[in-house]
Amino acid sequence: MGLDSVTGKEADEELLNYATNYTKYAPSIKAGYDFLMVGVAAWSTRAYNKDIQTQRADAQINEYYQIKDAVRNSSVGSQPVVPDAEVNTRAFTEKTVPDFVTRNDNNFSDTRNYKGNPKAYINKDGYLVSVNPDGDLPIHSQIRGGNSDRTPYISTTDPEFSTTPKNYGSYRIRIDSKQIQHDIETGKLKNVEVITHQEIVDHLQKRVDQAQVRYNKNPNDINTRRLNDAKKDLFNTKRDGEVLIKGNIPPEYFTFE
Repeated sequence: MGLDSVTGKEADEELLNYATNYTKYAPSIKAGYDFLMVGVAAWSTRAYNKDIQTQRADAQINEYYQIKDAVRNSSVGSQPVVPDAEVNTRAFTEKTVPDFVTRNDNNFSDTRNYKGNPKAYINKDGYLVSVNPDGDLPIHSQIRGGNSDRTPYISTTDPEFSTTPKNYGSYRIRIDSKQIQHDIETGKLKNVEVITHQEIVDHLQKRVDQAQVRYNKNPNDINTRRLNDAKKDLFNTKRDGEVLIKGNIPPEYFTFE
């Protein structure tokens, strides 16, 4: 029947059956083991590649936020941190401004209006310029009129807020206020500021409230006039959908309609 290789004794029936089954099934067992090892290796490779893909995706996301943070933190007066080609100029602005505003005039080249007062105009280089870019005229004085030689502001209209705006002239330009704000924030456009309609309304509403308090305490002629003037300023601002742009606007930011 054969000898046990370990004891040297004659092999019994149980040992012979084990030897027979081992000889019969060993190739299948080995094949199964090899298949298992290949499967483990394949799974490990897939997991590794998936991890690499995840890392690459994370890197792209991180790069996006680095670009956004760089644009946000760039200071006015410096060069853009990110080249223009890498930034979607319509993607975002930190400050909410209208997509566009308009300005009407009978002659955009004239430096004075029909009353003979200084006004914003288009200069020989094609810029829409304020009367005095370095002026110190307060916002409420700009709305009310007077002392126009001190104004750094260009009055415009946000069509979204205007009800029945006053007709300031038969010719109109459309100003890309969204692009202006974007380029202000990236540092491309310097010494320019957009004061939105809501900011002006908030400013004037505070003045109405202050005038109302003074009037309530002492309803004399002076306080009555101050209250009426403050209310009129607010009314005119809402009527015209007033938006102010401080500084000078290069020609690439506006077109004639």
